[in-house]
Amino acid sequence: MAKVTKVAKRASLALATLALIAVAGVIGFLGVGQMGPGAAAEAALAGSEKVEVTWLDQRTVVFAPADGIKSQRGLVFYQGAKVEATAYAPLLAALAEDGWTCVTADAPLNFAMTDADAAARLIPRINGVSRWYVGGHSFGGFVSAQYAAAHADQVEGLVLLGSYANANLRNSGLNVITIHGANDLVCSQEKFEADLPNLPASAHVLQLQGGNHAQFGDYGPQQSDGQATLSAEEQVAQTAAFINASAA
Repeated sequence: MAKVTKVAKRASLALATLALIAVAGVIGFLGVGQMGPGAAAEAALAGSEKVEVTWLDQRTVVFAPADGIKSQRGLVFYQGAKVEATAYAPLLAALAEDGWTCVTADAPLNFAMTDADAAARLIPRINGVSRWYVGGHSFGGFVSAQYAAAHADQVEGLVLLGSYANANLRNSGLNVITIHGANDLVCSQEKFEADLPNLPASAHVLQLQGGNHAQFGDYGPQQSDGQATLSAEEQVAQTAAFINASAA
């Protein structure tokens, strides 16, 4: 019996060691190649005559229409993997100019899965918004789709940028907006099209000609991405306009 106990203890120790190695590996992977905000994002974070920028805490930024205008529509936005949430400031500020209140779901390690339920925590903190969307870029879009599928009775819609939903949303009643850059090689055209059947038939779909994966944010070029023939400013402007029109 003592021999069996020793074997069991050694097996447990070995499994625990492997688990620690795996966790350390994930943390190490996420710690390499982090992508921060560029100059355009830093400028958008300063706010403007049309956009009021406030920090709910050290990680959460709110972009809202200035001059006391109250938004009816809100968006909790999940960042792409390894991308700082503030890198999406140009897009979120553009939406705020159109009357949205946008909140960054800034996850630990810049990995949306570490705070997948961020929307449930953030939405109650914003007053006056009656129509909530969740959404995100790349892996953040995937996580937001999972959240929307589980909370379809609490949010109006879903915004996917260079992303996809593998959850079945066909009968969810959600207003789904999905935008894919024609030159995006990170979220391939094949992957994008393969998951379209998961979306409602009423989904708003835009193939952004000349757009790529990285230019939905402002964090510089991304490895394995295609070359954009559309300027970053134009990609943001077309994205914001399509989201705004599709949610009207």
